[in-house]
Amino acid sequence: MDEEEDMNKTKRLPDEVFMEILSWLPIKTLLRFKCVSKSWLRLLTTDPHLPKLQLERTLESNINNPNILLLQQGDRETNTNYYLANFSATCPTSVKLNVPFRQDTYVRGICNGLVLLHLANIKDSLYIWNPLTGDYIAIPCPPTPTLFPSRHKTTTFGFGFHQASNRYKVVRFVDEFDKNNFVFNSCVSVYTLGRDSSWRTLEKDNHYKVCFMNSFAPTVNGALHWRVYKTGLHYHKVIVSFDLNDEVSQEIPIADDATINTPYDVEVRELGGLLCLLCDKYLGDRQIWVMKQYGVISSWTKQFQIVCKVGLSCSYVSLPLGVANNGDLILMKSNSELVLYDQESNLIRDLKNFGFKPRHIYTYRESLVSPNVISGSELVRT
Repeated sequence: MDEEEDMNKTKRLPDEVFMEILSWLPIKTLLRFKCVSKSWLRLLTTDPHLPKLQLERTLESNINNPNILLLQQGDRETNTNYYLANFSATCPTSVKLNVPFRQDTYVRGICNGLVLLHLANIKDSLYIWNPLTGDYIAIPCPPTPTLFPSRHKTTTFGFGFHQASNRYKVVRFVDEFDKNNFVFNSCVSVYTLGRDSSWRTLEKDNHYKVCFMNSFAPTVNGALHWRVYKTGLHYHKVIVSFDLNDEVSQEIPIADDATINTPYDVEVRELGGLLCLLCDKYLGDRQIWVMKQYGVISSWTKQFQIVCKVGLSCSYVSLPLGVANNGDLILMKSNSELVLYDQESNLIRDLKNFGFKPRHIYTYRESLVSPNVISGSELVRT
C-alpha cells in the first residue's frame, strides 16, 4: 500500500471536510503530523490551501487576543533570542524559538505569521521567516537608489499581504532631508513574492520622511501605514498609507480632536484590525484612537483615555497590543513590560513576568504559511 492510498484510508472523509477539521487544530499539533508520512509532509509544507484556511480560523478566533513575539538580547551581543507567548495572564510562560540566524536581527514587519527580518551587521540583508515552522527565504535587496544628492538617506521597510491580489509584498521606503532647500524627498520600491519576484522602484517625487519612532508599518485594509514628516506642512499631523494592491500612496489625516503637542506625540499602530493612534499630552493623559471605518476621517473614535493622576504615571505606557477578554487594554511599557489598563477604575496592573527583560514585544498570529510556497520556491527548510 503506497502513502497516498494510506492517507486516503486514514481520512475516509471528503477532502473539504478533512481540510476543515484540520484547520481548527492548533498549529503545534498539525506540525507533529509532518512525521507521519511524506504525504502529510507535503500537505503541511507545500499545499497552499490548508495554511490559508487555518489562517482564516486564527483571525476569526483571536483578532483581539493574538500571541506575542518577544525579542531578547542573546548571551552574546551579536545574536537575538525569540520567544512566543500568549496574552493569557494565567500562563506567564514563553517558548523559545529556534532561530536560523546567529547574527543580531531586527523585526521590520509581521504579516500572517511571517516575520520580515533584517540582519543588523549585514547591509540590506532581508529574510522572511515563519517562526513556527522554521521555514525561511532570503530577499535580495538592491543598492540604495541614487535619486537624491544628499548622502543622509534612511531606509525603512514594510511587509504586508493584499487579499484581492493574494500576494505578499516587501516595501522599501528610502528618504532624505535636503538641508539646503529644507525639503524631504523619498522613493518607494516594491518586491512582490512569486515566481517573477523582483524589485521595482515606483514613486520618486514624494516629499515625505518616515518618522523614526514609527518605522514599524502596521497593515490595515491591505495597506501599510507610516507617520511621516512632510515638506511645507505641520509635519507631525500626517499619516501616509501605501496600498499593496494598487501600489499608490495617499494621506490619511489624523483626527482633529486628537491631542498632539510635539512631533513625537503620536504613533500609528493596528488594534483589533483597525488603524490606531496613540496620542500623548505633554505631562498629561494618553489617548488611543481607532478608525472605525477605514478611510472615513469622521470615524476616528477615542477608544481609550489613560487618565494620569497622583500615583499613576502615564510616561511609561507605550503601545497598545490588544484587548483582553474582559475588555481591559493590553499595553507595552517603555521598558518592554506588559500591563493591563482598566478604563473604568483607571488602574494599571502588571500582566506577567517572563523571567527575562524583552528588548522588543510584537503581536503575532501564528500560521502555517510557508515563505517558500508564497515565493514560488520548491525548497523547504525546516
